[in-house]
Amino acid sequence: MTKQTGQLESEIQAQILKWLREHGIFCFKVAMASPNGIPDVICCFDGKFIALEIKRNDRSRVAPLQWKRKEQIEDAGGESYIVWTLDMVKEIFESHDINEESTKYAKPTKPQTVQKRR
Repeated sequence: MTKQTGQLESEIQAQILKWLREHGIFCFKVAMASPNGIPDVICCFDGKFIALEIKRNDRSRVAPLQWKRKEQIEDAGGESYIVWTLDMVKEIFESHDINEESTKYAKPTKPQTVQKRR
C-alpha cells in the first residue's frame, strides 16, 4: 500500500532538516550544483556518515544513478537511505540511540556576539 503524504518533496525535506537540526545533528541540504545522483541531505552523526534521498512517497521514482550513489556510499562504509516521511528519519536515528528525550545531541545555544572576519 502506498503511503501518500500529500506534501511536496521540498516540504518533507524542510521538516526533516528542521528535526535533524533541533536534535543537534550536523546536516546540510545538497546544492543543485552537486554531482548527479548525490542524496538530498548529508548528515554526520556520532561519527557516522548518513545520506538521505528524500522522495514524495514510496512510489516516487528513484533514478538508476541515485541507486548507484547509494551503493557507493554503503560500499565506502556510510549509510544511505531513501525516505519519504519524517517518521522514517526518526526511526533511522533512533537506531543510533537518539530519541525525542535525547539531550546528548541537543541543539547548542548560539553565542550572543559573533565576530566578523576582517
